[in-house]
Amino acid sequence: MAEKAGMCSDRLRYALKKVLSGLDVIEKTFGIKIGPKAYMEKKHENFINNFLLSYIEGESRLFLIL
Repeated sequence: MAEKAGMCSDRLRYALKKVLSGLDVIEKTFGIKIGPKAYMEKKHENFINNFLLSYIEGESRLFLIL
């Protein structure tokens, strides 16, 4: 996965931990839950997750539907 992002796996792991840590701080500081709530938001999140997984796995046929 790191190669697709153009970086080594250690740097990607570090960057993702920092992003998740930042989101955790925001949730705790403001007392909010970040993430999809409505049905369409959850549907969008699922589509994006599937797209990213397909990209990482090299399934180019998924890109044709965009």
